[in-house]
Amino acid sequence: MTLTLGSVMACAVPADDRADRLADAYGKALDADGWHENEFTREFWYLNLVHFAEPVPTPNRLIDWVANRRDQQIATIVVNEVQLTRWHFAGNGMLPRPVVTTILS
Repeated sequence: MTLTLGSVMACAVPADDRADRLADAYGKALDADGWHENEFTREFWYLNLVHFAEPVPTPNRLIDWVANRRDQQIATIVVNEVQLTRWHFAGNGMLPRPVVTTILS
């Protein structure tokens, strides 16, 4: 886990080069819009768990909580498919609207 000014993130370290190959494929498929995926190789991947909408009232408690979980292994995950989605507001939250799903080999 890691902490930024705007969020708490779960981080993942890839076991091989498949995640980088996926990012390269995204970059190529997105053409000119894929510049961000083609500029660097990630050392880790992340998922935002919480976004902060305002200042955290007890930041030291959050800092300690994240620090105590920084190197905690939670699971090993194998991803067999990816889905490109568009998000839309559904009245009380955001919902994904799938555009395309691809099975990974």
